[in-house]
Amino acid sequence: MAALHRRRVVGGAPPAGTTPILYLPGISRAKLRAVEDCPQELAALVELQYRGAMWLHVNGKDWTPFAFLISKNAGLDLDVAKDQATLDALAGALPSLMTEPINALRAGVSMRSSFNALVAPDATGQLLRWLSAPDAFKQRRSDAEWKAFCQQCKTEAGFDPVKDGPLKAAGLLAARLNHWSKVWQRFAEAPTNYPRHRGMAEAGRPENPGYA
Repeated sequence: MAALHRRRVVGGAPPAGTTPILYLPGISRAKLRAVEDCPQELAALVELQYRGAMWLHVNGKDWTPFAFLISKNAGLDLDVAKDQATLDALAGALPSLMTEPINALRAGVSMRSSFNALVAPDATGQLLRWLSAPDAFKQRRSDAEWKAFCQQCKTEAGFDPVKDGPLKAAGLLAARLNHWSKVWQRFAEAPTNYPRHRGMAEAGRPENPGYA
């Protein structure tokens, strides 16, 4: 009996009198309800679903990050678009999103931009650093950071780093139109921070640049 009892004890239990909260990422309610097929390491949790309370979506299904953000019932009731680009940005931002104040999210003008900014902050500075050393910049970024950076470039600068490349970016920087005027201003403030830009910008400078 003692051996059986030890096998059914969950490690790291809180002190007596404390209500335990178990967070089980990747473990669905259906897996716990299938008692006969339940993995042995989860056996000690099976009865807790009857003696405790499971935090589920109002429709009875397991929560997803998107559902939690938009739900008015036990969620954050945020306005989040369901397009694929936003969902991809949300997936990449999850680790950073966990520590973000709710008020900061509610104040975001665009949820997609907010998610990408959590993963790749300072989009203007990052664009200049990428243009200075494209290959090295990409190698130093995780997949999530690189995707967030590319999405920010498309949304804010109308430019795709993968398809358009650094030479086109140099031409856009030299023209200083729209969002690129902000990028140029950052470059002009500290050109020595981006040593390759001046030559690339001169090479891509149009005959009639759109600036005074």
